[in-house]
Amino acid sequence: MTNVRIVECKRLDLAALQKLLRESEEEGHRHIRRLIRDYESGANRFDKSGEALWTASVGETTVGVCGLNRDPYSAADGIGRLRRMYVMRDFRRRGVGSALVREAIREARKHYGSLALKTDNPAADSFYQSLGFQELPPDPNASATHLMVLEEP
Repeated sequence: MTNVRIVECKRLDLAALQKLLRESEEEGHRHIRRLIRDYESGANRFDKSGEALWTASVGETTVGVCGLNRDPYSAADGIGRLRRMYVMRDFRRRGVGSALVREAIREARKHYGSLALKTDNPAADSFYQSLGFQELPPDPNASATHLMVLEEP
């Protein structure tokens, strides 16, 4: 694994995310822009009970990000949601994404009975399944595509 440092963000360094933002948009993704917009507006700062946001850094460069929220699409209390996961191209398949998601799973186990996420990316689908997420039956109206059942909090 790349010499990566995973840090829980109590305050997000928006300037440190600019390379992630640029690269994610070049790839056609909008979720890092949403992360920044929602953080700046206060709509989602990953700071409520059972929530957290992590960055992955190699040296002084932020190379990945991953967040955990209470699932805003579910009325049930015991569901967490993995959100805004992104790792820069040059750091994929080096353990960075796995380290971020494992940290989110570890934290989610303290608060939730299950962890959901949504992706339409085939590579992400394989990645999440390799970490233990189960693909849900296809449903264009579903708020999640994958679920991991956790031990009861």
